[in-house]
Amino acid sequence: MVVRVGGVMLVRVEWVGGVMVVRVEWVGGVMVVRVEWVGGVMVVRVEWVGGVMVVRVEWVGGWVGGVMVVRVEWVGGVMVEWVGGVMVVEES
Repeated sequence: MVVRVGGVMLVRVEWVGGVMVVRVEWVGGVMVVRVEWVGGVMVVRVEWVGGVMVVRVEWVGGWVGGVMVVRVEWVGGVMVEWVGGVMVVEES
């Protein structure tokens, strides 16, 4: 799945060994976001060159008509919202 994001980023979502991997391609590099389940809470691990940033995903409305809706408060003023398999990134 490829989703348009902002206009400068491209997001690819794929499943690797049961783990959802979100790849955000930047100009000049690639940022890999790995989504894992930890104790019933979905955790997004953002792997940077030189470190790892971890942000927690909270449920928003749970399942709505068979669609999973989650919202991420991302460090850096970026909000990621996943609705029905479509990931949208907005500048706050």
